[in-house]
Amino acid sequence: MPKPRCPYCSKKLKTAGGVNHHVSKSPTCRSKWQDSLARETFTVNHDEAEPPVDAIPRTPSPVPSNEDDDDPMGIADDFTYPVHEETPPSEPILRSQQATVEEVPDDGDPQNYSRFIEPFEDDELGRSLPGRQLKPNETLLRAGDTLFHRMHTHQRQECGTKEFSPFVPFRDEEEWDLARWLMKNVTQTGTDEYLGLPINKKANLSFHNNRTFLKKVDQLPTGPDWTCKMVTAAGNRLDENDELMSEDLELWMRNPVECIKELISNPAFCKHMVYAPERVYGAKDGREESRIFDEMWTAEWWWKLQVRIDCIQAREYKSNCDLGNVTSGGIILSSDKTKLSQFSGNKTAWPVYLTIGNISKDTRCQPSAHATVLIGYLPVSKLTCFTDNTQSLAGYRLFHHCMSLLLEPLIAADEDTTLAALDDHRNRRNTPAFEEGGLRTVYKPFWAALPHTDIFASFTPDLLHQLHKGVFKDHLVSWCTKIVGAEELDRRFKAMNAFAVKRCA
Repeated sequence: MPKPRCPYCSKKLKTAGGVNHHVSKSPTCRSKWQDSLARETFTVNHDEAEPPVDAIPRTPSPVPSNEDDDDPMGIADDFTYPVHEETPPSEPILRSQQATVEEVPDDGDPQNYSRFIEPFEDDELGRSLPGRQLKPNETLLRAGDTLFHRMHTHQRQECGTKEFSPFVPFRDEEEWDLARWLMKNVTQTGTDEYLGLPINKKANLSFHNNRTFLKKVDQLPTGPDWTCKMVTAAGNRLDENDELMSEDLELWMRNPVECIKELISNPAFCKHMVYAPERVYGAKDGREESRIFDEMWTAEWWWKLQVRIDCIQAREYKSNCDLGNVTSGGIILSSDKTKLSQFSGNKTAWPVYLTIGNISKDTRCQPSAHATVLIGYLPVSKLTCFTDNTQSLAGYRLFHHCMSLLLEPLIAADEDTTLAALDDHRNRRNTPAFEEGGLRTVYKPFWAALPHTDIFASFTPDLLHQLHKGVFKDHLVSWCTKIVGAEELDRRFKAMNAFAVKRCA
């Protein structure tokens, strides 16, 4: 069987598919193929039936070989190409071998519903929506500097009489880029080695080793200052001199009020910040069944709290001149003991982080957005100055005491507008039934004096710790073991029938 040829350049190819591939790749043959299609155009009358397949014109047959030995039976004369479309044959699309995941919202996801918002406004009191843009006939009551304005002022003070540069304390933009690259990608030892290279001496940098480089970094504008407060844990264990042992612990902290001001005044969160509560519905009629709770400001407690604050403002000022200038800020605290060393030593830290619910949760949950700030480090100690049976209780008391010291500025910030707190349980006495029921006393918890805070409404369900470990293991299993005995409980457990489709915890 003769090898097929290209009808435009007479090149021999192995298969007819190879001819198609050659025509699509060769610019000359491809141009001739497009010209042949342009000469063989025809029209179709849509009112008539479609012409038979044999009546459709085809492209010319490939040019047969001039050598009779290659095609002794004349097969090449009867060979025709399949009909081509108006575009030349394309290469096969190579599909990726990697698996892809398509994000599809769940059936109950709020993104699937329309959002109808009821804003927090009251025309009768003349209360404007906090945070919204001013109307033409309104005037601004008070204004404050943003975080960037304060940084700008700090940089001008650093420049002194010199010409102002936005890259202070670094010399120019190139040195700033180098410093940023060193901080993100190079260790301190590597920074010393890099800055010690002879080529960097020619660059005339303002820092020549890691020590001077870190001094430059320390001159950059920072947030609220850190302070260290010493906390003394007075134990109940006697030492060699028969005196009560004690331990001095360090509590590192920053002012949480200043951290909140820093978050609110950060222009990066301007488009992601909300200052007033909203009621969001999935239906236009605003029925309670269609209420949507996704952001913190859509919660009903925020709405009621804003009404309560406005009532306090109206009662104190007795005029509407300053109403609408007070808003709520939902404070979110998070803390967990973190292990720092894996294989050697026993180094741990106990950081406390703060963010505000006024920032949208999609921005708040992004680590790169820096919407969560570190406000303190709680002391970590084994409390060896206490006896073994009191160390656990002493640890709880230490935690609440340190958290009270850490959050004390929040209480002072709200002293002028906070209602008198109800103190129903302060004088309650401990009874024998209290200890027999497995309860423990918490001495002055840190959340007791926080304004507008209901700690019992802040607990979220936890299947592992509350149900499996808490209800089942710590209570039900221990109760059943105490009632029937450990041997009887094991015997009954072994006597249970095996189920192929069920597992026992």
